[in-house]
Order: sequence, then C-alpha cells, then structure tokens
Amino acid sequence: MENDEDHLNVDLTFLDEKTAEVAETHPHNTRYKYNWKNIAIIGGIVLVVGWLIFSGNNSPAPTGGQDTSTIPNTGSPDTSPAPQSSNSADSVTVDEFRCSSSDSAEVDRLAPTENQSQLASDQSALNARAAELDQLKTQIDTSTTNENSTQDEIDSYNQMVEDYNSRLGAYKSDAANLQARLDQFNAEVEAHNTYLETHCVKGGQ
Repeated sequence: MENDEDHLNVDLTFLDEKTAEVAETHPHNTRYKYNWKNIAIIGGIVLVVGWLIFSGNNSPAPTGGQDTSTIPNTGSPDTSPAPQSSNSADSVTVDEFRCSSSDSAEVDRLAPTENQSQLASDQSALNARAAELDQLKTQIDTSTTNENSTQDEIDSYNQMVEDYNSRLGAYKSDAANLQARLDQFNAEVEAHNTYLETHCVKGGQ
C-alpha cells in the first residue's frame, strides 16, 4: 500500500509557477489563465477520486472478519443412536412385573437354585417316611414281648427296634438336609421378590 499512497500525491505546483509567469508578461490574460488552473485542479481531483474508487472496487476482501455464512453439510448423516426411553421395547415382562432388560437379567440371576416341585416331592417322601416311623414306633410301644416271650418273639422285637433306630437316624439326617435346602430356597425367593418389587413396576404400568 505504500506505492499506492505515493501515486495519490499529485504535484500541482508547476501550474502555479507557470501561471505566475504568464500573468507577468500578459496581464490582460490573467483571468483566462486562472480559469485553466481551476479546471486543471478539478480535473486532477476527479482523477484522484476516480482512481480511489477504482482501487477500492478491485481491492481484496478483508481477511480479519469472520465469515458468518452457513455451509451445507455434505458429509455423512449423523448415525448416533437416538436416546432410548425407559418405557421402550427394552422392557421385559416378569410374572406380574415390567422390568428393564438389565433388571430382568438380575431377577433371573436371583432365581432360586432349587426346583420348587422337587423340594415338594422330597418333602412328601420325607413325610411318608415319618409316618412309617410313627407306625413302627407304635408297634414297638404296643408290643407285649418280654423276657418271658419265646426267643423268636424276642428276636422279632429286637429286629423291629433296630430297624426303627436305623431308619430314624437316616430320617433325621435327610430331614436336616431338606430343611437346609428349604431355608436356602426361601431366602432366595425373598431376595428375588424384593428385587422385583423395588426395581420393576407391577402390572406393567
């Protein structure tokens, strides 16, 4: 821009000098010469202004500002997944409850390890054994065998007592084992049901 500014300085002093010389030698033409001087000055100003306008139109656009025009997006469309709502297809029905898939998985993990039907069957079998033991105990208690009985009657009585004692021991061991299984089953059912009630919605609401 330093060269452009140099071109803007139009030296018009030579017009003053030339006009002064003419005025001294030809005093009657002074007015006529001064009119030419004014025309020359105006013409010079017009040229300068025109040059400025022409230079302004051809000057590069400023680079300091920020372009606020929008640019169309020609890239790939946004493939990010849309947010899932809590009541979306992610929910799972568990008995009378509606659970999220993660809660449903936890409910499955908390399901009792024992089969309820198997426990009920084992309980029924144990009850039948208890009834047999009670019946055998009654036979022992109502037996009339004594030291005066025959040896066969005494041997039969002793065998019945041994049988009862053996079966009673096995029954007690099996009953204790079944009770432990039942306690674990009940604890697992309680944890399972508590999780359902606190993490899922009953009735699918």
